[in-house]
Parts: sequence; structure tokens; C-alpha cells
Amino acid sequence: MGHVDASSPPAEYRAHLGTCDGIAASPLVADVVVTGATGIVAIYADALGGSAAPFLPVIKVGIRALPYTGLFAAGGFVTCGPLVHGLHGRPGAALASFGARAGLPAIAGIATYAMIQASSPHDGQDHVAPGWQGALLGSVLIMGAFAGALVIDYGYLAVMPTPTGFVAQF
Repeated sequence: MGHVDASSPPAEYRAHLGTCDGIAASPLVADVVVTGATGIVAIYADALGGSAAPFLPVIKVGIRALPYTGLFAAGGFVTCGPLVHGLHGRPGAALASFGARAGLPAIAGIATYAMIQASSPHDGQDHVAPGWQGALLGSVLIMGAFAGALVIDYGYLAVMPTPTGFVAQF
């Protein structure tokens, strides 16, 4: 794959970003869908008087694979934007994309950890779900960070160079 023309239309530019992001996320999505669907089938089989045992190996493999597919998807999320911007001959946009895609979720993760610690009781007793308020708010914050990074990448960085400046066309 060589250098892509820097003056490609924004729709094509965004299509390159979307294709790369979709490929990166597909193993994680597939794992969650297959594992979840298998779990639902197993629950129904058990409820109807059958056995859930044939479905358990698939569920176990899916759950064990989840961290690896998640790591692959996260790596793809962080590298896809910079790769596409670099191939379009825009090293500054590539650096900014990496900063948004790696930095915003990292900051949100640190803030989430702090919120969990702040909302956890520190009374020396065992609690069922300590820090659940911080975890709930933090998960929303992390999802917002991922969405914000994509908005920055697709809406601001994937723009078409023109003689008068940059024009983002949706």
C-alpha cells in the first residue's frame, strides 16, 4: 500500500478511516455476539428442560478470548486513524489522531480509577459492589472519550485540503 492522494474527497477519506476502524473492531464484536448468542441459547435450552452443557465450551472459549480480542481492537482503534492520515500524506493529522485516540481514553481511564476510589467506602469492611457509582460514571466517561476521539478524527482531521484552507464536508 503506497501513498494515497492527499486531495482525495472527504467522503473517500472517511471511508478509509471507517474501513480500518471496522476491521480492527470486528474480532471483538464477533466474540461478544457469538458468546452472547450461545449463552442465550444455553439459557433457553436449560429452561426448556434440555442441557446447556453442549454450549458451555463455546462460552468458555469466547470469555477467555475476550481480553485478546479487546486488546486487538484497542490496538486497531489507536493505530487506524494515524495510519490512514499518514497514508494521505498528513503527518500532523496522524500525530493529532494518535493523541486523540490514545490520550482521551487514557485520561478517561485514569479519571474512572479516581472516581472508583473516591466512591469506594474505606471502612475496612467487605462490600458487595464498592465504587459502583464511580464505575458507572467512569464507563460513560470512557465511552464518551472514545466517541470524542472519533468525532475529532472524522469531523476535524479528515478534511480536504483546498487552496484557501481546509474544508470538512459531511
